[in-house]
Amino acid sequence: MATAKPILSQPLSTIVTYNPMSASLDTTLEELLEQVYMVGFHHWPVIDDDRRVVGIVSDEDVVRTAAMHESAHMSNRFRDARGPIRITEFMSTKVYAISYDTDVSAALQMMLEKGVNSLPVTEDDRLSAMVTSSDFLREFSFSEHDACHAAVTTYLDLTPVQVPFDSSIEEVKMACEAEGAIYAVVMNGDFPLGVISRRDIRRAKSRDLARVMYLSEDPKSIRATDIIRESHSILPTDTMRNAARTMQNMQLQALVVSNRQNDLVGVLTQEQILHAML
Repeated sequence: MATAKPILSQPLSTIVTYNPMSASLDTTLEELLEQVYMVGFHHWPVIDDDRRVVGIVSDEDVVRTAAMHESAHMSNRFRDARGPIRITEFMSTKVYAISYDTDVSAALQMMLEKGVNSLPVTEDDRLSAMVTSSDFLREFSFSEHDACHAAVTTYLDLTPVQVPFDSSIEEVKMACEAEGAIYAVVMNGDFPLGVISRRDIRRAKSRDLARVMYLSEDPKSIRATDIIRESHSILPTDTMRNAARTMQNMQLQALVVSNRQNDLVGVLTQEQILHAML
């Protein structure tokens, strides 16, 4: 008989992040870019003066908009004829928000179906908390969910996008986009060095833009090996729980799965773990 799934039966209020970072309608592009660069935030609910959620912005929106508006003159950087570029010019007004009455499994299902990593949680229509993919990953890693004890081979991607170690991050990004993937395995010949996600690429771009903006330096070409973090792989026989804990502790979106000879077997992502929870 299958065991219970306490993660999905507990109240939503037990897993959310309270008092989340948010942005006002007056927030500028430059301010958000600095937060991506300095702190590594990935998403901001946009609230009005009554704390009602009127939009949402991701780090991808910030980096894309900054790259589009970057000026050759420092005095005009991230400005247009009307002044500083404000969040209202590039935020999404299509917001998927939930309340504390929302079932945990319904919240997770919505996150996966809509392809988002966070959901604002409102109380009396006002922003109260956020629930993110990291919140679900954390709960899974300490739970007794059935899938915790399964080997990662049950869920992993056996045909991940692969790029040479000397690829630029633009080449990595294009390779991911061509396959509709959110990550790529960086290879040195037949051996995997690690995984780069599109989020890693956005963070690297924001750092480069901030360096150009604050230090007046020229943009530089960034290679895959410049941003790949400490290589960490797991074995095909490792459990999903161990994989989730490794992702959580190292703040990774994906893990290389390789055998004892360091041959690439596949990749396990956060999204695959979240699907396993349902």
